[in-house]
Amino acid sequence: LPVVIHSSLSGSANEDHVRKVGADGYVAKFELNELSDVIFNVLDTAR
Repeated sequence: LPVVIHSSLSGSANEDHVRKVGADGYVAKFELNELSDVIFNVLDTAR
């Protein structure tokens, strides 16, 4: 099951934490186009 984390916080420390916990994607500061791009990329990678 692919996991994408959305956070209102941005920065390299948060991105590092997302990688450490094993999430497949990360979106900071919600933006619809970025969220959809991340979801499509994660789903393509999972296939």
